[in-house]
Order: sequence, then structure tokens, then C-alpha cells
Amino acid sequence: MFNRIPLKKVAQFCCLIFMLSVLNFSINIPWTIAAGVSSTFQDVPDSHWALKNITKLNIRDVITGYGDGSFQPNRQVSQLEALLMAVRNMGQEEMIAAVDDTRTLTISVPDWATTKYKKELLYAIQQGLIVPSENNFNASAQASRAWITQLMVRMIGKDAEAAELANQTPNFSDFADIPRWALGYVNAGIKYSLIAGFPDNTMKPLQAVTRAQAATMLNNSEPYLSLSGRIIEGTIINLAGSTVTVSVNGAANSLYISDQTAIFGADSALIDASELSINDRVELIFHDSQIQYLAVLDESSASNSIIGTVLHTISAQNLIVIKDSQDKVYSSTWDSTSSCIDQAGRSYDFDNILPETQVQLTLSPRGVIITMVVYNTNEIGVYNGIIYDLVTEQQLIILKDSTDHFSSYLYGSDLVVIVSGMRFPSISDLQVGDEVQVSTNGSYINKIELLNAKQELTLTGKVVIIEPETRILVVNAQNTLYTFSAEEDVIITIPGLTDPLLADIMKDDQVDLIIEEGVLKEITVFNSSVLSST
Repeated sequence: MFNRIPLKKVAQFCCLIFMLSVLNFSINIPWTIAAGVSSTFQDVPDSHWALKNITKLNIRDVITGYGDGSFQPNRQVSQLEALLMAVRNMGQEEMIAAVDDTRTLTISVPDWATTKYKKELLYAIQQGLIVPSENNFNASAQASRAWITQLMVRMIGKDAEAAELANQTPNFSDFADIPRWALGYVNAGIKYSLIAGFPDNTMKPLQAVTRAQAATMLNNSEPYLSLSGRIIEGTIINLAGSTVTVSVNGAANSLYISDQTAIFGADSALIDASELSINDRVELIFHDSQIQYLAVLDESSASNSIIGTVLHTISAQNLIVIKDSQDKVYSSTWDSTSSCIDQAGRSYDFDNILPETQVQLTLSPRGVIITMVVYNTNEIGVYNGIIYDLVTEQQLIILKDSTDHFSSYLYGSDLVVIVSGMRFPSISDLQVGDEVQVSTNGSYINKIELLNAKQELTLTGKVVIIEPETRILVVNAQNTLYTFSAEEDVIITIPGLTDPLLADIMKDDQVDLIIEEGVLKEITVFNSSVLSST
């Protein structure tokens, strides 16, 4: 089991003032946050035409910069570089990791590439990105626009369709310069918006591709790839402090912005967080609950919004009737994708919304409710959940319930914290992964009680104590000590060892731990002392 080591109490000096005023049915939500970040790279100014694509691909680790802080956007890309970018862009890390790298690599690449990227190169061949028998891959050759178009089309799985389009003539004035083998790929690239011509209606098929151009083509391919759940698209339904609540397929997701978040407007220019608005359609990349990249999509995709008071609900027809501040009456319907939440992101049933409730509706272009936010609820409730994040500077707690839905709550200096066996506990004695019970009044938590410590957690740290006989493991993570008792069936992974044991873990090893329902499930060692000593 898990024992918490008490920490020295730290006095709380900060108090967040959160204000919500509803006047004439208009909603005034405080929205203050640091200005958006500038370009990550010294040679990619904020005005660069490909900044948005470069930033996004860099956050996704598809394209990285150089050690001197540059990106070199105009540097020409080799075929080997383009191939590795394409493989990373596919986001299939687990499949790549499972590749049998004892097989022989049937394309010629430098020794360093074989040593470092053999699995990626074998995966590229396995997925048909490169066909060795075609003899058109040269690792050190520059990637032309025609060659990289073939690569992009194969990356999104449209190779067969390219073959069907091989007899069509592209509408470029220099179509005669396109190699015969590339015609179908160019037509498919145009169809799926992977490539576009130049203002003079040329394609320049033999021109070498730059790093900035490669980033743009890779970004254009994303709609046709099965990428990680870290990338989502949805509608902003609430903005409060640094918290952004986004509705995705009817479910509310509470995430937050920091001064490291890259934010782009609909025109692809960097903007401040203060320029975001409720009802903006956005694309997000995030890690845990921290937004790393946010882009407002085309303003034409924005949804309609209505603020008013509920007059009547007809559950049988999924119909709700509201009246705005000008006494205009609206009738709207909801379906299985619609969500109904309060400002904290907590879910409600449409059927339970009473007359006189003040709400804001976000409607799709065809008038169906995307999200309804309830503003004047004073409901007092008691809820259980896992602490997903603690944003102390905003005095915000994000909880995840048993159905993996998220709720966000604010707390003040009067918050009552209960931890069994501890006198005068404070919020600093709670941590991400703890199972808690909260008593709420609207969007605020009045009381929070620790039920079970570290019920759900991914932890990275250094081994301080390891006792294989008693199966005790003590780890230091971010200057906090955690003690675990490893069960017999705990999964241990040490690269380079077959069927490793607890005894193979050494003091000072760096480890990743996965805890579920308070039980240590997995231990992964990523700089094993036992291997380095052999």
C-alpha cells in the first residue's frame, strides 16, 4: 500500500477572486491571462508565413529545431529527413516500437540512421511509404516537390487512388515537368489538399522542398491520419481565469492555458488569450490538462449563441424554449451529441433544467444545441472523483469521475480540508491522483476530504530505497518521497533485460510508475544502473 510522507506546511498567501455577474441576462466572465508566447525559434519571426505549422509540428515532435535555437525554415530537406518526418507525423509510436528490428533494412541509409532510426525506417517500408524495388529513394538527395507529394499521399493511405488518377492531367502550366510516375500522386495531393500551386499556376515539381514547406504539407495531412487523443477539435463554451472549457462531441473538457501556450487566431497569426471568445471553434494540443497549442479555426465555422431564461422544456421532443433579454423567444432541440453543463464543467440532464434557469446555448448551423451552460445554479452537492490537476495559482481543482468526465471547481481561503490522521491539513496536503469527496455550492468547493491517496497516477522519479525482500520501493519525484509496496504481479520493464525482477531495480534508477486504484501496476526503468554496470 501507499504511505504519504507529511510535508512541512506552507502558508497560503494567494487568494483568487472569481466574479460572476449576470445582468440583463448577459454573462460577464473574468478572463485574464498572460500574453501569448512568441515564436519558439530565433529565425522564425512571428510574421513568418509557416509559423503556425512549424509551431504545431514542433510541439508534436514531428520536426525539431537545432541546438543553436534556430529552425532554418529555408533549408532544403533530404529524402531521408522527409521520410523520418512522415513516419513521426503518423503518430504510431506503439506500432513502431513493436517493429522487429532484427530484419535487414533493404534501403541504403547512413550508419547513424540505421543505428538510431532502424525501427522507423522498417516501419516506413512496411507501410509502403518507400518501395525499395522502385529505386527512387536516395537518402542524401534533396526531396523534390513531386517526390515528397508521393510520400505524403502514401502516408495518408491513398496510394491505390493515386494509381487510378495517373492518367489525368493536373491543371498546372508546367504539368509537362511532372515526372510520369508522379502524375497520379500529384492529382491525389491536389484532391486531398496536401499541395497547392504557386500564384503563377505552376507546381515546380522538381524544386527542392524547404523545412517550412515540409511542415505545411505534413500539417495538411492531419485530417486523414489517426492521431493521438491529445489533439482535439471543439467549441469553447466557457472561459474563466486560465481555464478553457471546450465541448468535444457533446462532452465538456476543462483545460488551462499558461504563458507557454501557443495561441493562433483564425488568420494563423499569434494572438493573446484575451482575444479568445466563447463559441470559437478551436483545435487543441495538450498534455495532461495543460494546453500547449490552441488555434482558432475559420471564423465561418463559429456557432450561434443565445443567452436567456428557460421558459419550458419538452423532454419527449428534446425541445427547450428560452427567452432572451429582448423578450424574443427561441425553440431549440438537443440530440445525443449535445451537452448540458454548469460553469464548473459539471454535467446536467436537459430534462432537469427548471423554468427561470439562466442559460447560454451554443447552436450548430442547423440549430441543434451543441452545449447549454447553466449559470444561476446554486445547487449544493457531494461528489467523488480523482484529482486530475491542482492549479494553485488559480485556486482551481479539476476532478475526473468514474466515467472519465472532468469537472472544474474553484476554492477560497475558507476551504475545509480533511485528511484522516492529520491535524490542520491544507490543500497543499492533497496531490494529483488522490481520490477525494467534495462538497460543492455551485462552482465552488466548500469541503474536500481525502478518501484514498494516489488512486490514479503516473509518476516519474528516482529510486531512493529498494528492498526486494519486502517489496518496498521509495521514489523521489519532484522533491517528494513516495512509498509503495509492489505486488507479485507488478509489471516491470527494463530495456535490455528479459523478464526483469524487482531485484534488478537499483538505487538511483530513473523510473516511471503507473498507479491504478491505489495499486502499483507498472514500473519502467529507463536508465538502469544494473545494465550500465555490466
